[in-house]
This record gives sequence, structure tokens and C-alpha cells, in this order.
Amino acid sequence: MSWSWQYNNRNKQLPSVEEVCSWLPPLGGRVERILLLSDIHANWCALTTVLEQARGTYNAVWFLGDICDYGPRPIECMTFLKEALSQRGRWILGNHDLALVGRLKEADSTASLGETSVRTSVLHRKKLKEHPDLWKWCQMNFACKSSRHNAPMAVSYTHLTLP
Repeated sequence: MSWSWQYNNRNKQLPSVEEVCSWLPPLGGRVERILLLSDIHANWCALTTVLEQARGTYNAVWFLGDICDYGPRPIECMTFLKEALSQRGRWILGNHDLALVGRLKEADSTASLGETSVRTSVLHRKKLKEHPDLWKWCQMNFACKSSRHNAPMAVSYTHLTLP
């Protein structure tokens, strides 16, 4: 399969979160082929391109962190995480997700994210606060998750398990 990281038709509007959610396989059943997603960084165009091109080739989706930061579309990406992936229960946080809700210590945040990312987190936080339900969901769900990627100082052996 060839992967194109540009949306197929530049004149075509990007798909909505609802449309993209409809591309996902139904819940339940035996997990046989897993689509692993990671480091989306608010790039809705790249996420939708991958999901569109991979349609029908997997029956489970796991997300390995960093839905936000850098990219221009944090609302769409975060809504996708909330509406589609959180129901499937197969996701962990990334260091950028923790920084978004203020759970990454200041010293850790500059070391592991870099100055540009710290500024982007502030901008994304501001955008998300304009969507109070989504912001509340982020705060509640990002506060209770303990497993995350990119945590070299934290020893964690939490694994995603199959049902």
C-alpha cells in the first residue's frame, strides 16, 4: 500500500469528525489486525489521510499518545479521540497531552517538549477552552490516565491488554 501524506484533493474540504468516525470498524469481536496511531500532533489532514487509506485493513485502533500540539487542528483531533477512540479504551497519553492539561512539570516540559511546543500547548489550551465540554473531557480523562509514552524517568510497565 502506498501512503500519501497530502490530502488527495486540495479543493475538497477535509472530512468531519463524524464522517471519519464512520470509517472505523465496529466495536467488539476478536482483535486480529490493529492500526496503531501515534504522534498526530493536531494534524487532522494526516490523520484523516491515514484512516482513509487504511480503511478495511484493520479491525481495531490503538492510539499511543500525542493527539495535540504543533498542528493547526487540535479541536478535530481531540474530538476524534473523545468520540471514537476513548470508547474503544485503547489509548494512552503522550507528553504533549500531559502538557496541554498542565500535568507535565515545568522542568520536564521544556526538556521533553522544547520551547516551541510549550508555546503551542498554551495556544491549543486556549482553543480548547472555547469548547467547554471538550476541555472538561480532556481535563477529566487526562488526569486519570497513568500510562504514557516518552517518559524515560518514569518506570511504567502498564500494557494495553486484549479483552
